Amino acid sequence: MNVDPLRMTILVDDRAGERLAAEHVFAVFIETDGRRILFDTGPGAVVRTNAEKLGIDLDTVDTVILSHGHYDHSGGIPSVIHGRTDIDLYFHPAALNHRWSIDTRSAREVGIPAEALSVIRAMPGERLHRTTEASASSRPSRGRPVSRMPAAPSFSMPRVARPIQ
Repeated sequence: MNVDPLRMTILVDDRAGERLAAEHVFAVFIETDGRRILFDTGPGAVVRTNAEKLGIDLDTVDTVILSHGHYDHSGGIPSVIHGRTDIDLYFHPAALNHRWSIDTRSAREVGIPAEALSVIRAMPGERLHRTTEASASSRPSRGRPVSRMPAAPSFSMPRVARPIQ
């Protein structure tokens, strides 16, 4: 059985090596089957800075996938997508809703930042892919909007049990 190679590079994380900048949350660059995918963008431009330090050209990314609509997963959209018309963006429709963090003293918006929303709204409609539940049988044709995420490459990770502290 032939398995296409899969390469994943974490570009943004809470912890970083000595050459890289750290930011809350993460972004991962995925190369597989001729595709160059960015899963989440982190909260800002650090995704581009770290990619450059690692020798990854984000201008070659063909797909961005947002896990959900919080600023720390989508704030880097302007540094990755701005002005590009050749990149696909996959997201759940609810990702574009306003999101708030509320405690007893205050409320603050934690959704997709306004600048990132502007970039998304400026993208060609055929490049915006609103997703529903993923299905292993859903394989999009290039250039055609789909209703589901493309099937993810198969790989398994070991389960590690940790005590709750």
